[in-house]
Amino acid sequence: RDGPVRSLPPGVETGYEGLELPCLPPRFRDLTLPHDWYVPGKRKLVKRNHRKVHGVISFKKMAQDIADAWRAVDDVTIDFCTRAAGIIADRYRTIKRVRDGGSPEAAASAAWRRRSET
Repeated sequence: RDGPVRSLPPGVETGYEGLELPCLPPRFRDLTLPHDWYVPGKRKLVKRNHRKVHGVISFKKMAQDIADAWRAVDDVTIDFCTRAAGIIADRYRTIKRVRDGGSPEAAASAAWRRRSET
């Protein structure tokens, strides 16, 4: 990736503040991630520089490479990704319900019910 990793401008609230994700799998414990690495859509809040299309790899080839890499992922990492995705999805649903006029408590109880059903 070219250039510095962009962070959100100061004072921007995404609704994902204070989210507690599971610990990284042992294989990735030493990996340093930005504090907001999991915030969906944050790139839309920060202007992206235009980059000329390189044409080095086709989308089909890239998708196949990603699929092959996911087939080789160990169970601990898949478990982390599944749990983190569930937590982020619950927060997204809460944000959406509140934005659409619901209460945060009702959204939180719905997320709790979904988790207890699995």
